[in-house]
Amino acid sequence: MSAPDPNTASPLPGHIEYVTWVHGDCLLLSGWFPRSPGQPLVGRLRGQTVLPVDMHAFAHPRLDSPTSDENGGKLLVVYPVTPDSSGWLDIEVGPLVLSISLERIGQLAATPADWARAVALPWDAEIRKQAADFIARASRPATGSTAAWSEATRRIHQALRLPARRWDNSPAAPLAAYVDALVEAKPGQYFIAGWARGLEGRAAVLTAEGLRIELHDTFTRCPLPEVARHFGEPTAGNHGWMALFTAPDRLDAGSVFEMASAGGERIEALCPEPVCDPVRARQRLLESAQRIESPSSLLVERCLYPALRELQARNPARISSVDSFGEPPCDPAATIVVALDERIERLEEQLAQFADDPEIAVSDLLYLLDSPEQAARLRRQCPHLFAIYRVPFRLAAIDGGVGQAEANNAGARLARGRDLLFLHADVIPQAPGWLSSLQRFARSQSDMGALGPMLLDERGVDLHANRNSSCDAGASRARRVPVVAGACLLIGREIFEQVGGFFGAFVGGDFAGAELCLRLLEAGRHNWVLPEVTLFHLAGRFRPRERLLSAYDSWLSDRDLAARMREAMRRFAATADGEREA
Repeated sequence: MSAPDPNTASPLPGHIEYVTWVHGDCLLLSGWFPRSPGQPLVGRLRGQTVLPVDMHAFAHPRLDSPTSDENGGKLLVVYPVTPDSSGWLDIEVGPLVLSISLERIGQLAATPADWARAVALPWDAEIRKQAADFIARASRPATGSTAAWSEATRRIHQALRLPARRWDNSPAAPLAAYVDALVEAKPGQYFIAGWARGLEGRAAVLTAEGLRIELHDTFTRCPLPEVARHFGEPTAGNHGWMALFTAPDRLDAGSVFEMASAGGERIEALCPEPVCDPVRARQRLLESAQRIESPSSLLVERCLYPALRELQARNPARISSVDSFGEPPCDPAATIVVALDERIERLEEQLAQFADDPEIAVSDLLYLLDSPEQAARLRRQCPHLFAIYRVPFRLAAIDGGVGQAEANNAGARLARGRDLLFLHADVIPQAPGWLSSLQRFARSQSDMGALGPMLLDERGVDLHANRNSSCDAGASRARRVPVVAGACLLIGREIFEQVGGFFGAFVGGDFAGAELCLRLLEAGRHNWVLPEVTLFHLAGRFRPRERLLSAYDSWLSDRDLAARMREAMRRFAATADGEREA
């Protein structure tokens, strides 16, 4: 099988037993020869000319090795070598060379699956896992298509692996694991979530090709009360888990989640097919995350924030349709932008309040629906709503999953008015004429940033006084404030565009509004509240998704806005009634 290199004095003892091609120019060999850890390994093709080849080795125990090297068994990944190559393949270890005829290699060649079955028979589960990971990583093409590599390494992996015990979700199962979601945050980065019982050891994802991806860096446990109740255990236990990990290739069906118990027993669960569409991915991530009643800062920082940030960046608001109901105004002074999210019933409640105000009928009233599954139903209702309330409006359907901040940015791009009024769907006016009052005051200030009305909750509490600690609740005259509540915020369209709109990393509207106001202050403008205009913010109870978004935005605000807000408050506290510092 082998012949000594005439240029080398000492042949290397050993031989090659099994061979397969992983893809077009990548050869996989199995055999034995001695090699000390770290000892250089050099490969070359020797025919009419001598060509260097890349060679990667994996050592494993081999009981029948005739050498004293207990890890004399070797797997070799070699490229570029093609089935029609001729001559010799030289494996050089130090001053010794093992030479294998490429004709003999062709005679030994088997399919990837047959190769794996023949080679791995005496191996234990750990060696099989390590070998599969080595083959997948070492043989992956540096450039070009990975389709052939993926198919070959899948077959090798399936032949090599000894499956761990599959999950069992019966209440009596002492060990259990399950994967709820696998979401592509961006190409190569994945969010994964699920639950586990009785498992405290290391966790990993095994791709269908055999790559093993450890999850220890971001793997975070969290309570999942519904799972705890299923197993009859305390709801405070950390049955849930989430992680964010990077894969060298796009995952598809066939990946496996694996986790170990304290005693070393492994449990595996099949991962669902990854959700890659950014709209569906964001929705799936939020559906998984909203099961957690109180997301910890660690969970948000490690998993939720990075994944949501990437999905927001990949998923700018896309308007799928714009429908008009009633005659739109020709030259409106203002566009009222109302993001509905899932609360489509609020549209009729708000229209009923607007019906008695003639100013709204000559404004550009734009509703944004960030809930594609409800679009068809709402479109059917809108003609009837216009017939009842006689308030012209437009309905813009967004592909979904972008959050209120990005939805508002999309609404601003559709706006026809010189001023933008961002309004929550659960805000209603006290009396007609409120919009023109806000606009007149805004026109009277040369350095106007954002302007808000007196905004009261259901108990009559001034929300701006709560937000701005230097403000007097119940003040009767216009006053400067650091931030204006995003639930009702008026800003010139040109100014809004100049400062870049809302910060899309926030998914809700309140914190995005506060961040916009801070940018306006930093740009030398001033934000105001006009108490002579009163609106009511009837927020009501949080829905599960809103509760999650609020917790996420609160964390992001603490991280990114807290210091800026403290500085804004300090400046206002140092001046009487928010007057400009000397």
